[in-house]
Amino acid sequence: MTRPAPLYVVTLASLLLLASCVSKRTLVKHAPSDASLSSSEAGEERALGFGRTDVQEVDIRGKKFQDVQALRPVYFKYDEYDLTEETRDALGRNAAYLSEHPYLEILVEGHCDERGTSEYNLALGQRRAAAAREHYMRLGVPGRSIATLSLGEEKPACLDHSEACRQLNRRASSKARFKEDGLTLKDRSLSP
Repeated sequence: MTRPAPLYVVTLASLLLLASCVSKRTLVKHAPSDASLSSSEAGEERALGFGRTDVQEVDIRGKKFQDVQALRPVYFKYDEYDLTEETRDALGRNAAYLSEHPYLEILVEGHCDERGTSEYNLALGQRRAAAAREHYMRLGVPGRSIATLSLGEEKPACLDHSEACRQLNRRASSKARFKEDGLTLKDRSLSP
């Protein structure tokens, strides 16, 4: 003779069965708000694919990315990744350089100061790099030629524990490499 299963076992089995039937959600990145653009500019950007965050990034494996003097870093306020007018201007100058050198692939590195946990700083660094990448794309730099990487607090520009030094560490820096051949930036006479 078998004994009937207790009510809680039946309830648990029902919940597990129900949970397995629920569709899984997917995370969808949304393009930055077009609120700052006129309707014609926003429509033109959408038509060209600018500002889209779902564009595949360039593969960072292989040839090493190098510092290029013309690509200036941009700096962030403490615990923020929003672009200010100053950072947008600097990224605009970088984008102008990149449009003159379309054979370059870009790596945007996100950095943080030493405050916060390593995990938090890696996430914040990635958001900073992504914000810079998205702005480059809005300015016409092809997203498929831009990669992002967070270094968190691992590669500080300054080792002091002063606020001035911490400001230098809260940055997104852009490095470059050539798309197809094995030549270095020095070989192409681009100042490293």
